[in-house]
Amino acid sequence: MIRKGLLFSIPVLVAMFALSVWAYSGASPDVEYPVHWGLSGQPDRYGHALEAFFVLPFVALAVTAVFTFVPLLDPRGENIRRSAPFYLTTWAAVLLFMGVLHGAMTLSAMGLYDPDHTQLPRLMASGVGLLLLVMGNVLGKARPNWFAGVRTPWTLSSDLAWDKTHRLAGRLFVVVGAAGAVAAWLAPISWTLPLLVGGSLGTTLISVIYSWGVWRTAPDRRTGAQAVDR
Repeated sequence: MIRKGLLFSIPVLVAMFALSVWAYSGASPDVEYPVHWGLSGQPDRYGHALEAFFVLPFVALAVTAVFTFVPLLDPRGENIRRSAPFYLTTWAAVLLFMGVLHGAMTLSAMGLYDPDHTQLPRLMASGVGLLLLVMGNVLGKARPNWFAGVRTPWTLSSDLAWDKTHRLAGRLFVVVGAAGAVAAWLAPISWTLPLLVGGSLGTTLISVIYSWGVWRTAPDRRTGAQAVDR
């Protein structure tokens, strides 16, 4: 499973760093580039070329390292390997999102795409929406583990609570992601980001409460020392 993830990750990382080197070599040392956008959709912080072109590739490298080592560190690593459709899809989706975002930001900074920075925030928001949609679509295939998924005391002490909670959370994230991806292009950007953040927080809260409700009557629930000895 890890090998498959790396086979996808390495080309994306190489492309991101290659684009950064190209952009940095042509950047002016006296020019500051946008590195952060506010809720209004306008840049609200600027940085030098090194920050603008290399931060995101190094973050992507760190994300790849996390996805690579988590199955080795999780006490229930076998369940992560059983969750391969969810794990690999999430890994690929996150890295692809970062790669596309980095490409758009770099080309925008170089004046080759959206030089007035009006479309880039919409691209970011729609990317987040699609990311939630893709992750939600495979969330129900995750098996109980300590690192990925909706981890509450109740999902971790009942496989039934885990399964039902993840099926519900997956459906809700699909709805939130689809709504956000569409709103990013049709509604004011100042509405879209609160929609995505509020929808994600609402989904999380509903999932936590639901997991407790399922756990209360689950025949396989464990309590006290039983919950620890799994």
